[in-house]
Amino acid sequence: MKKILFVYNPVAGKGMIKNKLSKIIEAFSANDHALVTYATKAENDAYDHIVQYGSNFDQIICSGGDGTLNEVINACMKIDYKQNLGYIPTGTVNDFSKSIQMETDLDKLLDNFNSETKIQTIDVGKLDQRYFVYVAAFGSISEVSYSTPQNTKNTIGKVAYVLEGIKKVTRQDKIHMRIAYDDGVIEDDFCLGLITNSLFVGGINFFSEDEVSLDDGYFECIFIKYPKGPITLNQTLFDITTRNFEHTDKMYAFKTKKLHITSRKKVKWTVDGEYGGTYKDVEVTNYQKAMTILK
Repeated sequence: MKKILFVYNPVAGKGMIKNKLSKIIEAFSANDHALVTYATKAENDAYDHIVQYGSNFDQIICSGGDGTLNEVINACMKIDYKQNLGYIPTGTVNDFSKSIQMETDLDKLLDNFNSETKIQTIDVGKLDQRYFVYVAAFGSISEVSYSTPQNTKNTIGKVAYVLEGIKKVTRQDKIHMRIAYDDGVIEDDFCLGLITNSLFVGGINFFSEDEVSLDDGYFECIFIKYPKGPITLNQTLFDITTRNFEHTDKMYAFKTKKLHITSRKKVKWTVDGEYGGTYKDVEVTNYQKAMTILK
């Protein structure tokens, strides 16, 4: 009998998991699995619970938004978890599940969990001591998609990102950085940096499928220069929304396995949309094929 730990965030996505719990429990019980459920109660609760008890189970399944998934990935890396990880996305953004084209029908997804035939191997990034699944970012715009109401994004899409981004950039200071990566060094004033392993960031489709491989050991990086004025800002935002990363002088775009980033003052980072710490000197490393996800 397989012992499964199911950790879920009961408030993610306006508590949508509550209406699915009975179906999830029935699906695993029908296959003669011993399922233990745990509802998180506070930030880092998923991480703490898995670090303490995860090694006692044959498999771990989690449910929540990208933040919950980030905690679970950090815990799994901590305990050196080697089995397939199950994830039921119930957040409002769910960038990661979109990137791996996870099954959206719950019944089919649970069937996939039980059969373990559909899996996705993924790289896991590490910013200082914090692991991340799909993005590490700095700059005010990196927080825009998480502060913009979901119904607004659903209604006007990328326009919401652009409008909110304009307001954020004009209020923030320049971030001067020196960035060493596999193929060289850049130094400039920036307003936004994205170190990604994803098609989506903040609900925005930054990359096409032929540009990203989730298990190749490389990050896709975009570092956007601080705009010198309103016209430059508008051109920059247009380049972002049209994915014009290579044929523009408004940003740097490249692939790399590792980065060493230094700045004149401490910079606030986010990882998978959650607070990731403040640093003046930080290394970012890609751990190739570190996890396998059921989808």
